[in-house]
Amino acid sequence: MEPVEIGYYPPDWCLHSGEERLQNGLLRHFDPCEPPWQVGDVLCFRYGRAAAHCALYVGEGMIVHARSGHCVRMDELDMPALASRLVGGYRLREARQCKQ
Repeated sequence: MEPVEIGYYPPDWCLHSGEERLQNGLLRHFDPCEPPWQVGDVLCFRYGRAAAHCALYVGEGMIVHARSGHCVRMDELDMPALASRLVGGYRLREARQCKQ
């Protein structure tokens, strides 16, 4: 798998720029997808002017993500703090085998 280089950007870039850096980066290896979500889909959420947060869909309306100031956690996708910010989903183009 080719490395993904994002480059430096300040932590609050999404508040001031509408450039969709996160979503554009995902498009290198993922295709946009629509609900119903499948296990393993990456869901993007907008904070400020651009998508700036991702979560993995794990099924039955649940996601796994790391929230700022918290550890990795599981939440319901329809919780108000997230549901209103959902901007799209992405699915891996092809399955890749792990080297053993």
